[in-house]
Amino acid sequence: MQELDKMDRLQVAASSEGSSLDIRLDGGNVLQHSLPVSSIERHAEANVVQVSQPVGEDQEQSLVNMLKALSVELKSGFETSYANQMEFRGLCEDLGKKIDDLAGRTAALEKEVGELRVAVEENKEQIRNVKEAETGVMAKTESLEKNLRRNKEVSQGRAGRR
Repeated sequence: MQELDKMDRLQVAASSEGSSLDIRLDGGNVLQHSLPVSSIERHAEANVVQVSQPVGEDQEQSLVNMLKALSVELKSGFETSYANQMEFRGLCEDLGKKIDDLAGRTAALEKEVGELRVAVEENKEQIRNVKEAETGVMAKTESLEKNLRRNKEVSQGRAGRR
């Protein structure tokens, strides 16, 4: 096989007899397709490339040109895929930061709510104390009013005896 083009991890090769087309991704998983050269055409919608034997040109040079075009398209596809992965990774990192920020805000709000609950309980206790004090003051007021009435009655009784 004759190596036609090598871009990053992509190798496109064809047999010198022109009977098959092999596409391999080097490193990691190896993807290999053998296609008859006589039936290769391009279908853009399906991202499929098929090549048919050229008519009127040198077959080998025509196949080399087609394979170079294919390798450029594949590299472009890989670059686009990589760019999309990087964009997705960036979005995930941003989302993670926002989640962490919200978690921090939530913790701060929970702390503040706890402090407010303590303050409410303290206020309730103060209100109970004020009500108890008010009840005590009312009882003393009633006692003083009774004493005042008795004192008036006693003083009126003494005034009447004079």
